[in-house]
Amino acid sequence: MCEYQTKYKGYLNRHLLGHKDISEVQMFKCETCEFQTKRRDHLKRHLLSHKDISECKCLNVNCVSIWPTRRTKEVLKSHSLVHKDISEVQMFKCEMCEFQTKYKRDLKKHLLVHKDISEVQMFKCEMCEYQTKHKRSLKKHLLIHNRDIRSANV
Repeated sequence: MCEYQTKYKGYLNRHLLGHKDISEVQMFKCETCEFQTKRRDHLKRHLLSHKDISECKCLNVNCVSIWPTRRTKEVLKSHSLVHKDISEVQMFKCEMCEFQTKYKRDLKKHLLVHKDISEVQMFKCEMCEYQTKHKRSLKKHLLIHNRDIRSANV
């Protein structure tokens, strides 16, 4: 078939789906248009194209941010903090330094700075020696390898 490799069964199953003929797999169909796909996540992403964009826009008239996602209300609520002064919101403060933020998730991420590598889960690249404390950083790093693989296949 091909040379794709991964240590994750789910990734392999998803990849193998791409090799199957549409007659062999369950197709996920859009109820609004003719779109259909082998993957449920692709249908979910497609369904966002039918969403009313006014539901996804920030209420601040000077802001141009838009989030057509399944979690629009949650994302908009979080985003609204951007427009508020720090005196109007609860601030999350680091007990080890002067860092403070409007977002609990940012404090959680920041706290990793104060921990030794042996104390935290490290996210490691399967294709090289790269490792990081942040899952998002690994995902960004993996794009380098994906780009290299695609250019090698061209």
